[in-house]
Amino acid sequence: MMIRMNTNRLKELRKNAGLSQQELAGRLGIAASTMGMYEQGRRKPDYDTLIRLALIFHVTTDYLLGLEHPEAEWRKSEEELLEQLVKRDMSAASSRLASEEERRALMEELRAAVDSVLEKSCAAGLQEKNEA
Repeated sequence: MMIRMNTNRLKELRKNAGLSQQELAGRLGIAASTMGMYEQGRRKPDYDTLIRLALIFHVTTDYLLGLEHPEAEWRKSEEELLEQLVKRDMSAASSRLASEEERRALMEELRAAVDSVLEKSCAAGLQEKNEA
């Protein structure tokens, strides 16, 4: 059985993230035409690219391959973790994050930090693999 990437999911994730094919290709270090072929199903990404796509969009590789349902459960656990961090910080700082706007801003900062760590971790893993 040959498993192919779910091209509709890839295109939908890219559009929902507000990225053009050119922008996503730049983040992946590939040509925009290659990105277009991925979305058309005319070409398959290698394992490293598939992993990077999953990290960028906060989904599993299985989701990209069409083997599981939307990332709702994964996103839910991420949201719960962020919520716990905010609550802990709010209780420690008392009224420091009194407004909903400040709370949302902290959530976005935490989400960006998690994204950054995941992307750096993936990049380091890919570099190690390439050096081996």
